[in-house]
Amino acid sequence: MEKDIKRYIEAILFASDFPVSMNTFKRVLGIDSVVTIRDTIKELNEEYFEHSFEIRKIAKGYRIYTNPEYAETIKLLKIDRELPNLSISALETVAIIAYKQPITKHEIENIRGVSSDGVMKTLLNRNLIKALGKSDLPGKPMLYGTTNQFLEYFGFKDLDDVKIIAKEIWDEFDRETPKIFNQDSYNNEE
Repeated sequence: MEKDIKRYIEAILFASDFPVSMNTFKRVLGIDSVVTIRDTIKELNEEYFEHSFEIRKIAKGYRIYTNPEYAETIKLLKIDRELPNLSISALETVAIIAYKQPITKHEIENIRGVSSDGVMKTLLNRNLIKALGKSDLPGKPMLYGTTNQFLEYFGFKDLDDVKIIAKEIWDEFDRETPKIFNQDSYNNEE
């Protein structure tokens, strides 16, 4: 099998409906070397340079994707397997969960300023978030976090990508938001 490892990796990726983790590759291929698998994936992507697809690391695994330049053509096929678009409330809630996880529903509602019952149910049903366990806070409220499906849905490799983007968005929001209360002007008023 060593000689044909590229073809086995291709076959696994084409057959899989989800991102294939390194542990899955190791188990299925009977190979212990992560380096061998990563190097083989890199070689495959070099071979694919002239093709319309590539292997990408996403949601803690690897998957074959068409290159972005073909997106408009692919959309014409109307084979969109994705879930319907999320509402602004759902996007806001899942962003809070992704950035602050693990987080309780009460903490989410404090940040949003509104009840999150319906939105949380939607996100749980779509498997974008999951219960991680119970908090040590009084009443033992449930802690929530994102799933691998969340990473795949939004195109993230891992949670580090989420944290980087969330910080960039927050910093830009902070810079562009006018200061409603300027302490200096308040203190100088007579």
